[in-house]
Amino acid sequence: MLRSSTTSGSGPSPLARLLALLVLLGMLGISAPVLIPVVRWVIDLL
Repeated sequence: MLRSSTTSGSGPSPLARLLALLVLLGMLGISAPVLIPVVRWVIDLL
């Protein structure tokens, strides 16, 4: 689901995971009421 097609690894790099975590924490802190619709939208994309 989150695997990159340019690397032969078993998943996203630790840096990519850290970046995603920081983005999620930032969204949670800034716009908690908006987070639920955003999560639903992302899940629909997947």
